Amino acid sequence: MQTSNRLFAPLPALVALLLFVAAPGVQADAEEVHQLGIQVSGISGSGLNYQLQFERWAFETTAFFLHQNFEKNDRLEYSLGVEAQYTVQHRDGMRTYFVVGFSRRISEYTSIDPIPGFDGAIQRETEDYGFGPGMGIEVLLFEHLAMSLDLGYAFSSKDDGQFGETRIAGALGVGYRF
Repeated sequence: MQTSNRLFAPLPALVALLLFVAAPGVQADAEEVHQLGIQVSGISGSGLNYQLQFERWAFETTAFFLHQNFEKNDRLEYSLGVEAQYTVQHRDGMRTYFVVGFSRRISEYTSIDPIPGFDGAIQRETEDYGFGPGMGIEVLLFEHLAMSLDLGYAFSSKDDGQFGETRIAGALGVGYRF
């Protein structure tokens, strides 16, 4: 199934590359903080994530990949997201921030199970793009365990490329900071 969203397919990877190449120039004299973790987000995607944080800015990328190959069907899902955070307040192990994120999710399913009256394989593909602003709060426990909660709006598009769905979206994350 060919969709108009194919034009934007490399966009998340390019934005992530731009963020991480430009990030050291944002605050060259600030100390960098790194974080690895997991996140479930309606704005910037779900999966394993990496965060690079400076005094005022933080940049995050999230990725998820799943491939299941069974005897008569095949399933592939992946999600890639990027996020920029601007710190409003940071004290006593707690940080509040503004966030803007972008994500792309693809789900493909192919089945060769025989169906009466139908020859051939069934293939279904869905593409989702998401973009949205919001606010978040992050709490640092035991000097290394970071837990975050975001709330914002998500604007999404489906296969037809039209931005039609707007919803309130949240994010939960936990990570190890080093």
